[in-house]
Amino acid sequence: MPPSQMTDSVQEQLLGHLLGALDDSEQESVETQLQRDSQLRRELGKTRRLLEPLEQAREAFAPPPGLAEQTCRSVFS
Repeated sequence: MPPSQMTDSVQEQLLGHLLGALDDSEQESVETQLQRDSQLRRELGKTRRLLEPLEQAREAFAPPPGLAEQTCRSVFS
């Protein structure tokens, strides 16, 4: 499938796959599709290369102590 015809949902699935944001069944589905579709593998490679600058800029982040508790109190108040 040419990139111009790649649907938004397929692109979102590839991005989710790369970011580890899919649930187990979605991840398995994408991996199966990637095994069968060379164009999808090429698209995954392009997406991976586009994300490289973001990966290089990633910094380790430790949330402040009590953040989850404060957030929950805020949501429930």
